[in-house]
Amino acid sequence: MTHARLLLALALALTACSGSVATVADGPGGSDGGPGSADSGVVPGADAGSEAAAPDAGRADGAVPDVIWPSTATRLVAESPGGGHVPPKPPGSECASGQQRFVLVIPLLELTFERCEMGKNSTDPYKLLKGSRVISGAEYATIDQAMKKLTPPKSTACGADKPELRVTVTSPAGDRTYHDSFYQCMDPKKVYVDEIDGVFAAFNALVKTK
Repeated sequence: MTHARLLLALALALTACSGSVATVADGPGGSDGGPGSADSGVVPGADAGSEAAAPDAGRADGAVPDVIWPSTATRLVAESPGGGHVPPKPPGSECASGQQRFVLVIPLLELTFERCEMGKNSTDPYKLLKGSRVISGAEYATIDQAMKKLTPPKSTACGADKPELRVTVTSPAGDRTYHDSFYQCMDPKKVYVDEIDGVFAAFNALVKTK
């Protein structure tokens, strides 16, 4: 009898252990996937934590990231084909009224420019002024401040008869072109910004006419 009882107790113990193992193995694959399972308590918890932290990964002090004018920018181009609501250009003109292009290589502070110049008289042909020079740190600061003022459009207003203005920023991430929000209703595929006139004003202030 004693031997039979020992065999019975051993069989019950093995059955209990087998049930316990089955419970652990079935837990992660259970229909509820509840917090009592090993995977839901460790792996999803870790993933949720990393996903929650991801949106803050590129932020500094909670400020909006500087996307339009990054500190890593290496080249800036501001250009306009001119035109708009202006009188016809005189015969023999080399360019259109308002035509301009400025290229700034930032590491060297080297500025190359082209700008259409009107004559003293309305009948004088327009001349395309070209040149290049190295600007000073103080002069660069005026460009930098103007670029920092670029913002997404604050309204949905759209106009007409103004020369098109655009700036292209080159950085290690590639080239990105921003267009004058004055024409934001023209092409939904373009990226538009406010305050772009200030960038052209800053560049034009650095170009000396004879």
